[in-house]
Amino acid sequence: MLKHLVECFDLIAADIVTEDRWGSSIETHATIGFDPVFQNNYDDEYLGNNPWFKALTALSDKSFHHVEGQCPEINSSSYYNEWARPQGLNHSLGAVLEHNQTRQSWIGLAGSSDRQFEEIQAYLNKLLPHVRRVLNTKHRLSKSARNGCATAVLNNLSLPLIILDAAGRKVLANDEANLLFKDANLIGYGHNGVPHLRVPSAEQQFSQALSLALQGSPCGRDEISPPLVVMSAKGDHYSLHFVQLPTEGSCQENAKLALAIVPPEQGPVDTSAFAKSYGLTKSESRVAAWLASGRTLTDLADQDNVSVSTLRWHLKNAESKTGTTRIEQLVSMILRAQLPFSV
Repeated sequence: MLKHLVECFDLIAADIVTEDRWGSSIETHATIGFDPVFQNNYDDEYLGNNPWFKALTALSDKSFHHVEGQCPEINSSSYYNEWARPQGLNHSLGAVLEHNQTRQSWIGLAGSSDRQFEEIQAYLNKLLPHVRRVLNTKHRLSKSARNGCATAVLNNLSLPLIILDAAGRKVLANDEANLLFKDANLIGYGHNGVPHLRVPSAEQQFSQALSLALQGSPCGRDEISPPLVVMSAKGDHYSLHFVQLPTEGSCQENAKLALAIVPPEQGPVDTSAFAKSYGLTKSESRVAAWLASGRTLTDLADQDNVSVSTLRWHLKNAESKTGTTRIEQLVSMILRAQLPFSV
């Protein structure tokens, strides 16, 4: 995300940081562009007494501090003089992510010109709620790390998840997964604990995808198993993802693979960003969103009072622009674009 912001808005540096309120520690969650030498230069003079952060907390939720060089309080602070100014960062935009009795976190974006922040402020307003949720989830996972990372993920995330061992057998599953599989009748388990798909048309694909994922590269590599999009007996599309787990560290014993299931969205899927990326027209985007939401062309034809043949024409155009040849391929691309993690 930070790399995206830096590239899109021509910034110099960006970071997401959590600071202990009592001045004992600081954690950099992500950073781009800052000289790594300066990251080790925090000291007791301003840890826990950060004037830059105080200036942020004094602003409203939709206001952001910038231009340190023009702010007397910031201009005289060691935070600015020992961290930002030596790197030529005299303009920045920052927002509070959390501020409580134990810690304070912020996102900071820095540059050499004030013009970059005209567009980014509106963008950051929409982004902040998502960043806050991600940061809160990270804190919760870290707090429960003593139970093993697999257990922590299962207990703290609502995404249906199953943890599998090296033989593909279920080690753990969260309540969301158990409820989903019971209601949707999507996945079952054999006597050996290996999951199988209860969709005859995709059962072989699932078995092959699971086998390939179990043979995949270790966690930390860029290679990610492609998702498998299947349709349940009720006509709902589900996106199944196999995620490699670390072979070393605090991960749950015998945990090799996480099977994450992204259920269908409630209501039409938002394809605005997807449509813009592939140059889809409004009609083509609507057809794509309708199908990705698990509905049929006939239903859309009835609602919009148009012919099915017209909708098929829009669908063919959408497939041509996205390089797909079947509805399943197009739906798979759209659902992948909805994910909160990179695939």
